[in-house]
Amino acid sequence: MYWIRFCAITLAAILLVANGPAIAQEEAMQEEAIQEETVQQEDVMQEETVDPLQMAYEEAVAIHDDGDWELAVKRYKEILKQDKTHAATHANMGLAYMSLDKRGDAINAYKKAIEYNTEDGDVLYNLGTLYHEKGKHDDAIKTFEAMLMQSSDEEDVDLYTKLYLNLGNAHFKKKHYDQAIEAYQEVTRIDSVNAEPYFNMAIVYAKQKDADGVIASLQMYIDKADGAEDTDQIQMWLAQLGAASETTDEDN
Repeated sequence: MYWIRFCAITLAAILLVANGPAIAQEEAMQEEAIQEETVQQEDVMQEETVDPLQMAYEEAVAIHDDGDWELAVKRYKEILKQDKTHAATHANMGLAYMSLDKRGDAINAYKKAIEYNTEDGDVLYNLGTLYHEKGKHDDAIKTFEAMLMQSSDEEDVDLYTKLYLNLGNAHFKKKHYDQAIEAYQEVTRIDSVNAEPYFNMAIVYAKQKDADGVIASLQMYIDKADGAEDTDQIQMWLAQLGAASETTDEDN
């Protein structure tokens, strides 16, 4: 009897050892199936929580990027019917209108974008530039200065270079010559190799009848604008200004 019990126990042990890998494999497969099911459930939940408005916005942006601005505007308007406070949609619609050369509509879109608290500096820059192009120089100055109050020129050198140039141009149109000079000088600080502000300053100094300022600015322009097509013309102006200055000194 004892021998039979011993054999039974031994046989069970042998079977357990033999089936051990199969049992472990089955458990691993069950665990893998559970993990896969969990991932699928999470994917379904994520799909269910996707914001339809955001999806519509991304589709409209893709259409915009493909160059179909008319259709993009149509899609942007559909989004704004659902959420008129969607600032990014107003901003992108402004861009689309600019591409369609609809300046008035672009201005209105950018104004809405700002109203709904967009922090995109490009919006303020584009709006200010549109005002300047339409001859609304006071509005342009106000908008550019609002942009300067919002952020630093260290963020985007190219953007703020254009900003100060246009701010200077707007001040020049309003005959705010000192403010125009200050704006152009900011460009020289931000972008030390840019020649354009020196040429603009020469024009302002000419309006102020400041011959020394004109000469100094044009000389700096030549130094920065290496190889520019108008260099010979500028050199001739400098020679004429120098001769006129010497004549004035002799008369005095």
